[in-house]
Amino acid sequence: EDLPSNHIIRYDGVIRESKEAQDSLSASVPLVIGLIIILLVAQFNSFRRPLIILITIPLSFIGAVLGLLISGSNFGFMGTLGLYSLAGIIINNAIILIDRIDLEREMGKKIYDAIVSACQQRLRPIITTLTTTLGLLTLIIPHDPLFYGLANIIAYGLGVGTFLTLAVVPVLYSLMFKDKKILRKQS
Repeated sequence: EDLPSNHIIRYDGVIRESKEAQDSLSASVPLVIGLIIILLVAQFNSFRRPLIILITIPLSFIGAVLGLLISGSNFGFMGTLGLYSLAGIIINNAIILIDRIDLEREMGKKIYDAIVSACQQRLRPIITTLTTTLGLLTLIIPHDPLFYGLANIIAYGLGVGTFLTLAVVPVLYSLMFKDKKILRKQS
């Protein structure tokens, strides 16, 4: 109403640019996931351990979706970056836990004892990722216009993802790996 005649406002440019940025990010996702899988398989010299790690990623997205719903924030380009960051942190937590379980088993512990010991020893390093949530409060509390969605995705995703990492990884590990039974020949 306040514009001179023959003048209009279009928001199309911002939407188009955001879509182009999303498409650019999405195009590289399969390559990045492939590289992550290759690195995990090379690190663990196994397919089962990387599978456990990759299963934890979608579980952390439960928290991300809850964060968007509870906060009422929008999912846009910054939210996508938040999901990628969240996945990296959750992958790191799962690697830390699985690596410790493997070390405990190498020391001769049975699988159950190795899992319990590893969870006790790695609880503090994994829980400290929740300090990131406290740092994100500086973006969440004032409803930062640019980073509000990203901050909520990472904060809620870390909260739920950390809990699920500590609960799901040990269960999956125990299901996928068994203690080796030593068969003795009877004399």
